Amino acid sequence: MFTLSPLTIGIVIVVVVALLLFKKPPQPQYVQRRQGLGFLEIVLLIVALGLTAYWFPWLITHLPLSNTPVHVMSAPVSPTPAKSSMAYYIDYARSAAVSAGINPDIFVRQMNEESAWNPKAISKAGAIGIAQFMPATAKALGVNPSDPEQSLVAAAKLMASYVKFFHGSYAMALAAYNAGTGRVLSAIIQAQKHGGSWDRYLPDETYRYIHIILGY
Repeated sequence: MFTLSPLTIGIVIVVVVALLLFKKPPQPQYVQRRQGLGFLEIVLLIVALGLTAYWFPWLITHLPLSNTPVHVMSAPVSPTPAKSSMAYYIDYARSAAVSAGINPDIFVRQMNEESAWNPKAISKAGAIGIAQFMPATAKALGVNPSDPEQSLVAAAKLMASYVKFFHGSYAMALAAYNAGTGRVLSAIIQAQKHGGSWDRYLPDETYRYIHIILGY
């Protein structure tokens, strides 16, 4: 239920008294003006002054009359990771994944499995950089595989295209990234012919790759 505090009532009374004193309707000159305050005005003024005096300590503590500094609590600001650090690349990968519309957690685990965030990594097969692009793949994508930022953006977009191609299957998309779409399609066909799970027809490296990243 809505209630008015004594302070609010006092303010209202003061306003009423002020209106009575200064907003009286004009009177003809021949009518003698009443001098001083009327009884009701005096009562209202006394009540208003009494309430104001009673609430004076509250006014002192709630109005900006004190020189005591006000301490504002703010959330701690996380420092920006140093460029070329692992934390920087992880943040960059997450941002690239979100922009590409894929799961950032899976993408981060994928890039960790690819190169452990080493932009100078080169595999035995000749894959280059943080996203481990083969030179032909990097050329087709128009990416410098030694540039980690370019590579992460291109890898996220490539993964997004694989996820879309395989109707939302991250397992198949990861397998395509590791072994190529041809290997994945072949595995699917083999599973349809001979039974069993399609991933059992992948190379062992690719099988381990998708299960490490997806955690099953």
